[in-house]
Amino acid sequence: MNMRYENIKDLSVQGKKLGSIGVRPNLSIAFAFIFGIFLIVMFPNLVGIVSGILVIALSLVYLFGVKEHPVLDVYESALLVYDEKDPEKAMLINKDEVKEFFISRNDSTDIDLRLNDGNVIILHSMQKNKAYSLLSKVLPGKASDDMNLKNRKRFFLKKDH
Repeated sequence: MNMRYENIKDLSVQGKKLGSIGVRPNLSIAFAFIFGIFLIVMFPNLVGIVSGILVIALSLVYLFGVKEHPVLDVYESALLVYDEKDPEKAMLINKDEVKEFFISRNDSTDIDLRLNDGNVIILHSMQKNKAYSLLSKVLPGKASDDMNLKNRKRFFLKKDH
């Protein structure tokens, strides 16, 4: 497999686009903002107002402080993995080339794709539930509970021994 990023304009993806995964969990940010307003309105005492302002402030900091960029587009036949540094470049991965995927359950933002050739692509997104849902549709039965990724590097690993 060609493991390099290319200009998106040069890539042709077959099939219907099922969804996109970005960095920020925009729905969660919106719920936090609304919850902050709810706290202020429903608990108009000092604690409710201060708590509401803190929640609203945190959601606004997250909304405007974390740069949103695409991480992964999921198609019926392939995955389009975006370069973290240049959103105009991406890597096209056929769904048959993915051996398994793993989404961390802890506080990590990692989404790991293990390919048939042994390489692992590590993506970073806080939209882990959406990622699991989309990847499960395209890669049924390839979700892994434990990929046993000791000493993994930032982007690619060597083949398994």
